[in-house]
Amino acid sequence: MAILEKDRVYIKVPYNANCIAAIKNIPTRRWHPELKQWSVEEGFAPKLAKVVNEFYPLAVEKFIPSEAKVIHNTSVVPYSLTLDQKSLEKIHLTNGLSLFPFQETGIAFLQQTKGKALIADEMGLGKSAEALIWISITQDVCPVLCIVPASLKRNWEKEIDKWLTNKTIQIIQNGKDEIISGKDFYIINYDLLQKRKGDLEKIKYRTIILDECHYIKERASQRTKVAMSLAKSAKHIIGLTGTPILNRPKEMFNILNLISPGLFPSWWSYGLRYCGGHRTDYGWDFNGATNLSELRMKVMPLMIRREKKDVLHDLPDKRRETIYVDMLDELKIIYKKTELELITALKEFKTWKKEQGLTIKKDPKDEQKYRMVLLAKLNYLRQIVGIAKAKQS
Repeated sequence: MAILEKDRVYIKVPYNANCIAAIKNIPTRRWHPELKQWSVEEGFAPKLAKVVNEFYPLAVEKFIPSEAKVIHNTSVVPYSLTLDQKSLEKIHLTNGLSLFPFQETGIAFLQQTKGKALIADEMGLGKSAEALIWISITQDVCPVLCIVPASLKRNWEKEIDKWLTNKTIQIIQNGKDEIISGKDFYIINYDLLQKRKGDLEKIKYRTIILDECHYIKERASQRTKVAMSLAKSAKHIIGLTGTPILNRPKEMFNILNLISPGLFPSWWSYGLRYCGGHRTDYGWDFNGATNLSELRMKVMPLMIRREKKDVLHDLPDKRRETIYVDMLDELKIIYKKTELELITALKEFKTWKKEQGLTIKKDPKDEQKYRMVLLAKLNYLRQIVGIAKAKQS
């Protein structure tokens, strides 16, 4: 186990050649391969922070002093932002549900931005609940179009039923489903957007929720183009993601442009200013990161991000969440066939036991054979369920 030295500050950053080169210019810097971290003497910590901030202002920054205490601040919204009493009175939760204080802050942030914001809380902090409760206390926001990964469609249906009452929902499962007018919520996955674009435009939705909105980071992909086109017709746009930037600033442009086209009107100007856009022998390269402090300041009014560490005092010791997934059609066929075989085998076993009577005690080997067959079929059913879960993860 690596030992942290006294009077040194440690930091771990994603690999970036330019960032590493800048760190190497800091006096007292040292690379620790066993920790995969850089360190400097405490006196040079501000310089280290300045260098890293230039490349990763929106990423999580972890400084580990000698006493191994994590120092960080990833929130871009003051924690003092709270819901007013009138808004709190509009929230009607049933089944013993309640909101954490930081969730109320997220809802207040959506109010402040008039439903045009990026909620970038860490996974598991209840981003969907914040969006849904804001919808419940705001007028003229339905119909709502929820664009989500395929594996989360059923889960979104359950979340809406859980947090909201008397809301009608349609899950659009495939390219042939008839879209029923008059629903409050329509749920569709990214991969279906291109096939159903014309039908979706007829809904005249007022709010669009883009769950895991980093799915639209690639400007050239078809699902991004359709999602962008659909979102521009909505009055309110809520992006949800636990990873606002996976690698580079260019990945944020699409959602920022949707939320605030006034601040981020042009990809070209954004790419030149914040992505180090420059011409190469093979065309334009926008894979860089420049003027990041300025970008951070522009993003602050649009995005709220909290990590579990930030809100640990609000959270219980343990939380459990059920995520519902649908089996692929081919797995459903195999599962149902095996399930019928198991039911038939159980009936045969029950009949056999009646016929054998007390003789089973004298020679239990035949019974063991039956039990092994039943156990094998049961394990196969579990295996199919495991495969279904793995495919949706």
